[in-house]
Amino acid sequence: MDPRRIALLGDAAHPMLQYVAQGGCQALEDAQCFAERIAANSDVDLAFSQYEAARVRRTSRIQQWARQIG
Repeated sequence: MDPRRIALLGDAAHPMLQYVAQGGCQALEDAQCFAERIAANSDVDLAFSQYEAARVRRTSRIQQWARQIG
């Protein structure tokens, strides 16, 4: 595995506004999702791509929800 590869998780990947208290929750969901992708793929690039694709929709919805409330 290339040590230069980095996966961002939680607020580093998608900062959350405080209004729905989802920063920590999304970090846990990210970690679970990323771990599953890495465990299932010997192709690390594919695992990174799958992780990103799997998380974009949910985290975007949470960010929009926080903006509406805030």
